[in-house]
Amino acid sequence: DGGLSEELHMSQNLARPANTAAPESILWHNLQLLQKRTALAYGQPLLQQMPHDSEFFCLIHRFYCDSFEDVCELCKELHRIVCEPIDIGLLNSKLDPANAEAANKQKLRQIKRLALWLDTLKLDGRRITQALAGVADLRQGDAHTKSSELQESLKLFGVPPNCTDYQQVCCEIIGQVANSIGAVSDAVPVKSGG
Repeated sequence: DGGLSEELHMSQNLARPANTAAPESILWHNLQLLQKRTALAYGQPLLQQMPHDSEFFCLIHRFYCDSFEDVCELCKELHRIVCEPIDIGLLNSKLDPANAEAANKQKLRQIKRLALWLDTLKLDGRRITQALAGVADLRQGDAHTKSSELQESLKLFGVPPNCTDYQQVCCEIIGQVANSIGAVSDAVPVKSGG
């Protein structure tokens, strides 16, 4: 009922799309950057495998938006693509031997080891990986019927548990995962040339 939005006018009438970036694109860019930086710094990328970009954009998008279960399905795909392929061996090799041994004894999974590695770089690993932890929690939503308890995990993204704007929820989740991966990428020590 409102007037023509400025973004639509720019795109449709002026053939100049608005200067915004989709969270999916930002996440893809940050994943590519992370792979490149870790390969340069450590001789191998942090993620053991990456999907082709066409597969990524088919699976990771904010339009999982009909139900909370759809949000959980998005998180399942995010976890499969972003968290599961994290190379624990590479992270262990960057920890001091005592921390690596403790992590092995505790059987820490990818996200907690990533947080531990970030901590060794004098960063707040728990804060940086909070979105990844939220994804890990929510990925279980399609396997469990207690969705009301699971919805509490939305708080990890700053989203109220009773929010029903699922498209906005998905957009927020993807955006925060993108920010988390960007922060991890920024943490990778840059090799100085020369």
